[in-house]
Amino acid sequence: LAEFYPQSVSSILDKQAMKGIFAHLNNRTTAESGLFGEHWSQAFVNAVDRRGILKTALDSVTLSQSYSGYAGGRLKMAAKILRSRESREVNRDAIYFTLGGHDTHFDT
Repeated sequence: LAEFYPQSVSSILDKQAMKGIFAHLNNRTTAESGLFGEHWSQAFVNAVDRRGILKTALDSVTLSQSYSGYAGGRLKMAAKILRSRESREVNRDAIYFTLGGHDTHFDT
């Protein structure tokens, strides 16, 4: 358990070490292991791997347009997703986000 309760928190936490720990914890198969547990564990490890691939793809995108504000942050992420399509090896993306309400009654 010492691996999960470090004495000091560091901003340079070794991500590869944590990934190894997660893989180790989620790879313990016993005679009592069920199909659901093994499937969940593999799905978890795969999701961690895919997250790294997506982050690398999004970090490599350079946008010429600047975005600001709440809606701008969401539009920026949508633009990065669309621009990283080839490096992610996908044919099309579907993007959905909400902007909230536009009720201005309190402004009067």
